[in-house]
Amino acid sequence: MATARGVRIRATRVAFSSGAVIDAEIPLTTDQMLEGLRGRAKPSPMLFVFPHDDRRTMTMSGMTFPLDMIFIDGSGRVASVVSEATPGRLIVDSVVAARYCLELPAGWATGFRIQIGDRAMFTPLVR
Repeated sequence: MATARGVRIRATRVAFSSGAVIDAEIPLTTDQMLEGLRGRAKPSPMLFVFPHDDRRTMTMSGMTFPLDMIFIDGSGRVASVVSEATPGRLIVDSVVAARYCLELPAGWATGFRIQIGDRAMFTPLVR
């Protein structure tokens, strides 16, 4: 899997205790993290990995579609869920400490019944 710049991106499978299983890209460089899903025609799952648990802020600036954001702490517990974050929204706040942010097409968190307290397990995908 590659970005428009041709830089390789890893991918992971995220399995939730609710039964949901989602394959997501992982941006590896700072540029990839800043770009995120911006500029894409449609959303696809993307997992942002940070070095430690902390309160996280994400931006919807420059986005053309709404997203769900699932914030997961370092122990793999869903710490916060933001549904239907709207394009142009400057800040989406995790409110609590998180190590991961899983961005999904809007409606997926509700559709997969992902809730605070659910467990997430990560399995690297070889592509």
